[in-house]
Amino acid sequence: MLEPSYVDGPADLVRLADEMKEFARKDPHAEKPGYSKTLEEAKQAAEKPEMVEMVKASPTIRLVIFQRLFPVTLGLSLDQYKDPACWTLSMSMPGGLDDQGKPNIVRVPDPLAGVIAKAFFGEGYQEVAPEGFWKTVRQFEKGL
Repeated sequence: MLEPSYVDGPADLVRLADEMKEFARKDPHAEKPGYSKTLEEAKQAAEKPEMVEMVKASPTIRLVIFQRLFPVTLGLSLDQYKDPACWTLSMSMPGGLDDQGKPNIVRVPDPLAGVIAKAFFGEGYQEVAPEGFWKTVRQFEKGL
């Protein structure tokens, strides 16, 4: 389980963004990651022990509890394989359990997503469609 980071407002998010960017600069994505194209692939990938350990250990993936009410999972990467290179911020929220007792991933509401993206990027970012199966994951990009 990820240790949560508690944030109460935009200033806390900016500090978190700066910290995550520092780690992302040290380990940029030089190649495009593989994305699951089906629900089955996504679930299998998420349950692999090496994936679980990577998520738990990565300083660029965080469980953020916003104003002690809203749990949001954030991932930040520096994508050098894109032309032009850019920052990519991914976000999702838990949305209860599915019929097999596994967590659902839901879309972060617009107002909260906007506050988070602005804290990470300031102005000039854009929302982009996620490439993987989970279309409820919101992704924002900003060029370097």
